[in-house]
Amino acid sequence: MRKAFTLVEISVTLGIIALIAGIGVVAFFAWRPNLELRTAARDIVVKLGYVQQRAVAEQVIYGIHFDWQNDTYTLIRFVGETEETLEEKSLPERVDFQSVVGFTNDKVKFISTGGVIESGEVILINTNDKTITIDIRPSGYVKTH
Repeated sequence: MRKAFTLVEISVTLGIIALIAGIGVVAFFAWRPNLELRTAARDIVVKLGYVQQRAVAEQVIYGIHFDWQNDTYTLIRFVGETEETLEEKSLPERVDFQSVVGFTNDKVKFISTGGVIESGEVILINTNDKTITIDIRPSGYVKTH
């Protein structure tokens, strides 16, 4: 009657486990930039919704300045001719702004009705050359694709 595993059986089992783990690690690192791209787009959409709500609630212009050269964006409250910075965020390391189109000085501004002064789009790209476009419509509706 057999009560123990042989060295060959244990070695084969450990080899299979190592092979599966290796494939999983490689797949994770290939998939990670895409995850970071979707997360960055979602974060921007959430911040756009936040400044839109603040504009409606306070009846003051709020917006976001997209600094595509430094891959940062800043939440801003506009009071007359002055700009009050609320928060500055950076994109993840593997994500960049590909372009910001339609906004004067790369700033989207929400007015007291929730709409925007100018509509446009923000395009993000990752190290795998995948892109996500964030469309900001005149009504203030934000859509990603």
